[in-house]
Amino acid sequence: DQDTVDAVLARLAARPEPLAVRLSARPGQKEARWAHLLGGEVSPEDIPVPAASPASQSRTERIEALEAAMQDLTAEVAQLKARLDELLS
Repeated sequence: DQDTVDAVLARLAARPEPLAVRLSARPGQKEARWAHLLGGEVSPEDIPVPAASPASQSRTERIEALEAAMQDLTAEVAQLKARLDELLS
């Protein structure tokens, strides 16, 4: 549960050499965020902002984005098939 996760993260942050750091909540979020320190220090600016949630996009925008992604994936699969055929022959 969330309390257990928070307790573990707090212990990781309290170590002599912390492995995690607590970040403040973003606007519209009620929970604070955490970041690992395995790659060195982090700042809130280093944490990517998540893309807009599907709820904030219109149905048409979501469908158009999915169709564009599908076209990209279809083209990539076709390229991979051609490359595989080339390697196998």
